[in-house]
Amino acid sequence: FALMSTTMADLLKSWEIGTIYIDECHLLFCELFRIGNSWNALQDIASFGTKLVSLSATINQTAMKMIAHYMGISSNYEVIGDASSYQLPNVSIQVREVQDSDLIPLVVQELCHRFQGYTSNFSIHVMTSTKNQAVTISTKLKSNGLKSEWLTSDDSNVSRISKMSDWSAGKLQVLVSTMNCGFDCNSCREVFIVGKVRSAADAIQSIGRIRPKQQNKSPVTFWMTEKSYQQWDDTSKRWLQWDEWAKSEWDEWIETLEINHLFDCFDEENEKRVARNNLRFLFSPYTPRSIFSGTDCYRKRLYKAVGVQSNAACKMCSVCKKQSPMSQSVNEANERKKKREQEILRVNNIIKTLKTHCFACDDKTCCGLNCVMVPTTSKKNPQPSVRQQHWCKLCFGKTDSRNNFHTSNDSRASQYPLCKVATITNQSKMCKHCCMLLDESIEERGKKDDHNKGHGNCVYKLRIRRILLHRTLRTTDCGQASKQLLQQVSNNQKLWYETMATNVRLIESSKGQK
Repeated sequence: FALMSTTMADLLKSWEIGTIYIDECHLLFCELFRIGNSWNALQDIASFGTKLVSLSATINQTAMKMIAHYMGISSNYEVIGDASSYQLPNVSIQVREVQDSDLIPLVVQELCHRFQGYTSNFSIHVMTSTKNQAVTISTKLKSNGLKSEWLTSDDSNVSRISKMSDWSAGKLQVLVSTMNCGFDCNSCREVFIVGKVRSAADAIQSIGRIRPKQQNKSPVTFWMTEKSYQQWDDTSKRWLQWDEWAKSEWDEWIETLEINHLFDCFDEENEKRVARNNLRFLFSPYTPRSIFSGTDCYRKRLYKAVGVQSNAACKMCSVCKKQSPMSQSVNEANERKKKREQEILRVNNIIKTLKTHCFACDDKTCCGLNCVMVPTTSKKNPQPSVRQQHWCKLCFGKTDSRNNFHTSNDSRASQYPLCKVATITNQSKMCKHCCMLLDESIEERGKKDDHNKGHGNCVYKLRIRRILLHRTLRTTDCGQASKQLLQQVSNNQKLWYETMATNVRLIESSKGQK
């Protein structure tokens, strides 16, 4: 239309078009990169002498006035619908805070869990902040057997139409896109917003992907990380903190609108100042940042940005649920459960790396015991040096003196005290050599051929044992403390993961102190 309005204006007028519809007109403020091309066609579009209908669910009085002026109709317009008749969506707005490194795995895990065991026809729309996130999530979902497609600006017109048609027809379980406007699907019952929220308008549009007929306390989950309000800077090659970029970006946004005459409808400087504040409330990241870090009802505060006043809290969002004693107990239990799930995912991801290097020292040549051994002395050689014979590969304790000397070899037990760890019985659920759990539900356990090759010869060598025994390293008790720990975790999957997760954090902390 932009091309036709400039090169074929007379032809367009000769068609005597009855009505021109401008859908999602709020994008004039959200996609400023289109000023100079597409949006130029809207400036003074009233010159065609036809009826104009601008549509949006995320616009306020200030934005309406500016759009009307930009289109050349000044104050000669009528507003259909108002904030007083606006029906708030029946959705439960949840905020989940996770580590950025765990974001994609946790989102994929949650989506797979949502569809596990369900045969009913429903879909979930996932909106990401980057193209790479969209492609990665969709690809991983497909590899897990879900019907999913990604949709970004990299799609051709043909592929975009095809994917949107499949989504609209309910042929997809999950659509992962970088866009949130105009994607209607009657089977969509849940929404994920992953990584970042650009504005209140952006959040409301995302929520609207669940159409009113499908809304029944429907979950809308905002997945936030420590980088949600940071911005990558290509020049300095680092993430900029909020205070380093937010104000300058907002000032640049306002300057772009001013240069393109969008503030020309205001005569007084005070009017422009009020207009800037109203636009900031709806179209900047300041509002979602304030809302999601606050203690008021998310839905109530979010929709205030479009002029909808609500005295009652939704009683469904993350904040509202925390205010009920019973809900607080439920939420706390759920949070503990989610934390355990996150810890399991974290541990499993680390286990995958143990085939190639030791987690404690990051050395590919370390079997897990090497970095534990410190210099010791002997009567024959008082010069401190690392002596492998002074270390037990079962308990990771010292064997450098008469008081603590013991052996891990059963054949020598008649001559020397046997390591207490070697006396453990009934650990069929854990490999006695590398300490990996062997439950079939754990993909990372590997195959049977990966284990039972002798102590230190499993695919994970002694690297899992190194993490499990982190708090009993270098003891002089002939393996008693290590035995007690391994007995406790060997047949208790929950405790095994809990111990691994705790020790992973301790090891990471010690790395940071070096």
